[in-house]
Amino acid sequence: MKTFYLKDSPANEGNIITSFFVLVSKQTRSKKNGHPYLHCVLADRTGTIDGKLWEQIEAASGIQPDAFVKVQGRVGAFQGRPEITIDKIRVAQEHEIELEDFLPCTSRNIDVLWAELADFIESIENLQLRQLIRQFSLDEETACQFRRAPAAQILHHAFIGGLLEHVVSLCGLAHRVQQHYPWINRDLLIAGAILHDIGKIHELSYHHSLGYTDRGRLVGHISVALQMLHARVSDCPGISPELLTLLEHLILSHHGTREFGSPIEPSFPEAMLLHFLDNADSKLAAMLQALESNDGDSTWTARVRSLGRPILRVAAYLNSDLEAASPAD
Repeated sequence: MKTFYLKDSPANEGNIITSFFVLVSKQTRSKKNGHPYLHCVLADRTGTIDGKLWEQIEAASGIQPDAFVKVQGRVGAFQGRPEITIDKIRVAQEHEIELEDFLPCTSRNIDVLWAELADFIESIENLQLRQLIRQFSLDEETACQFRRAPAAQILHHAFIGGLLEHVVSLCGLAHRVQQHYPWINRDLLIAGAILHDIGKIHELSYHHSLGYTDRGRLVGHISVALQMLHARVSDCPGISPELLTLLEHLILSHHGTREFGSPIEPSFPEAMLLHFLDNADSKLAAMLQALESNDGDSTWTARVRSLGRPILRVAAYLNSDLEAASPAD
């Protein structure tokens, strides 16, 4: 039974803890005197932490990354970041592990999200396009992975169900913004929202910990999404080559620029709008995660990696400003 979570590390600095983690990675490094030590990255559903085993590193030689481990060690800090000095480490037994302790999960109900996605699919008016998109949700294996996959390892919606939550949110944004711009092709925008990140179900690993598959590292989710799209076209022979080309472009261009991973930049309005909405949803999700993190009473969050800066808690800032402006009793 896990009783210590990594989010509690700052409050436990100096304490000896015994708990279960996922071993994300391990690497043998050298001390200043040339002797080896083991550097590990440990994870649970609340985050990751560096762990260092300074002596008797052979005890961990048979433990492979992505294994569940039981660790005893002292919580400390190095260069302002929490870490654990490991005294003992072993592979955890199956009966000691509860998966929900290790993988963060969406706060939304997965079944409700899936039903919302189905409604968006059925709202596509173009029959050939609706049939094509429907094929992804009807495939049992794809649907199972779509319901579980995160949208990223770290940057945004990095939790089980994160991809589904992100896609449903993006469909909702697309529906609302299209009403403001009625000349935008809603069918294309909704289809792009559903397909743009679908390759992440194969790019990311989400069994014991969040990471990348070999295929994800070697091919990437954009290329995988194109492969998945082409595999489904044979089930919808009525779809035109021109419509297929537009779907390909929506997938290829959704990162916006070559600098951020798109091999082509958005070249029609629906593609440009999809990029902006995707960027907005992912950035706001990263901000929300930071704002909900436990940083005490600080008006600023810790630095958000995906944004390269900390985020201001506006309500806390305004309250402190009002208190400073209040007349003395």
